[in-house]
Amino acid sequence: MKKILRNITPFLVLGIYLTVLSIYTLITNGKDWGGVAAIAMLAFASILILIDLGFKKFIKKIKQVLITELIIGMIVIIWYYFRFN
Repeated sequence: MKKILRNITPFLVLGIYLTVLSIYTLITNGKDWGGVAAIAMLAFASILILIDLGFKKFIKKIKQVLITELIIGMIVIIWYYFRFN
């Protein structure tokens, strides 16, 4: 398990950031819709971390994992840009 978590990848960083942000949101603005948003962020962060761990387990080279996650991230950003603009 240490070997899988040793390498830092974009989905792992984003998952950890969203986890910390959701806990902060629950503490500071945990009432009404802020709590719902924090729980949704926590669920999304755990999904990202699980996807990252899956990529690291099935794709052995870290460069391929990085390229795969960056391509997926760019596809999501481009889709979001063209969808809402």
